Amino acid sequence: MCEQNKDTPQINQFDEKSSNIEMYFNAVFNNINDPIFVKDEESKFVLINDAFCEFLGLPKNKIIGKTLTEKLSPHELESSVSIDKQVLKQGVQILCEELLSPNGLQTKVITIRKNRFVDSNGNYFIIGVIQDITETRQFEQDKRDAEKEKNKRALELSIINQECFAQNEENEYLRRQLKRASSAFYLR
Repeated sequence: MCEQNKDTPQINQFDEKSSNIEMYFNAVFNNINDPIFVKDEESKFVLINDAFCEFLGLPKNKIIGKTLTEKLSPHELESSVSIDKQVLKQGVQILCEELLSPNGLQTKVITIRKNRFVDSNGNYFIIGVIQDITETRQFEQDKRDAEKEKNKRALELSIINQECFAQNEENEYLRRQLKRASSAFYLR
């Protein structure tokens, strides 16, 4: 159950002046940590948040109105354009995982969710949200590597244990033989 703070105005008291709505939108949009973008039908960026700029390592004025084709590898570009075309044509949301090296920066593992938006004039846009999952994938790989190492060590210990058991069996056999031999020696 949610309680409203008495200092917080009721939602019906919200000032809906267009300048205030734009201010609130910009505040929310630019304080989301996931990179968000809107592209037109030609894959030109028309709207981006601050996290998107940080993700690419570029200022807004180097992104808005551009396709950034020169900032992606040929494979990354081909994949992005193919998905954009599919989203625009089919109007379905697509979620995919990709490797991306934006602007020559360190390769990142990302999930990108793209969806089509049609404005009141019938113009098509692509809305995208990116999540950097590089650390998650690295953690998963480290976990798999640790599990492999653990299994390797367990196998090594099992082999050593079998060798020790065999050596103990042999030592026991030799001890019995020595005991018989010494018993036979003293009996004479």
